[in-house]
Amino acid sequence: MAGKWYAGRTPDSDSVEVPKAFADTEIANTIPTGTFVRNKINQAISSNALVTPAYVNLSNAKLAQKTSVDNADRNYVPTSWLGVPNGVAALDSSGNILSSELPTGISTEWTAKDYNVTTSGQILISSVQTVLTNNLRELMIASIEVPDPGYPWRAVPFAIVQGGDSGSGNVPTSRLEGTSTFGMLSVLPPKGVSEQVYGAGICTDTYYMNFYQCLPYAGPSQTPFTVPPIVGPLELDLCGSCWSGSGYQFGPAGLLYWILVLPAM
Repeated sequence: MAGKWYAGRTPDSDSVEVPKAFADTEIANTIPTGTFVRNKINQAISSNALVTPAYVNLSNAKLAQKTSVDNADRNYVPTSWLGVPNGVAALDSSGNILSSELPTGISTEWTAKDYNVTTSGQILISSVQTVLTNNLRELMIASIEVPDPGYPWRAVPFAIVQGGDSGSGNVPTSRLEGTSTFGMLSVLPPKGVSEQVYGAGICTDTYYMNFYQCLPYAGPSQTPFTVPPIVGPLELDLCGSCWSGSGYQFGPAGLLYWILVLPAM
């Protein structure tokens, strides 16, 4: 074998000694390249339906954040607080507070009420009285003290009062002739309480005594939004004055005065 190198047998097990050139060739043939790795990754993505980072971020954005959950929890109370003293009132199947949990004396229904001067007030004149000015409170004819109904309310007053200008001495010669003095009826609280007028009526300038109505009233620009509801008890006085002229008369005969108390919605 002179003049030849010994190459050894072809490697067929891990224990066989091989030349370096063989090892270098095998390593070069088997080491993974960047292209190989990328192809394997793309293959794994395709075969396993993997999603992109953008998709993951978008999906995570739909999840509740801890801060949001904490803020929402503050709007709730523990169920152990329901229906217990100093806790939170429980509701029935209709969403109403159980009557057993309402304090004694609390109204559970806002029912309209009415008050009449004959049973809930007083007539303040006993004979015909004369008014001289347009001061709405010049003559207090009658008064009703409305107790607290237990809810915010609106006053709807009505009255029928006898009035006329027979004291002027100007006896008409025709039924179409007047005295030029007109009366005014008003319903309002006592002076210092409120200047809100709840009822009004104008009496004609007849010489002979007649009956006139006082009806619910509000100013031209007044609405339920600009006039707050009444809360608690309130005295409402039926008063007489002059609308124009001077010397109008009001009498107690046949007087009617009543007030409807309506819940303010």
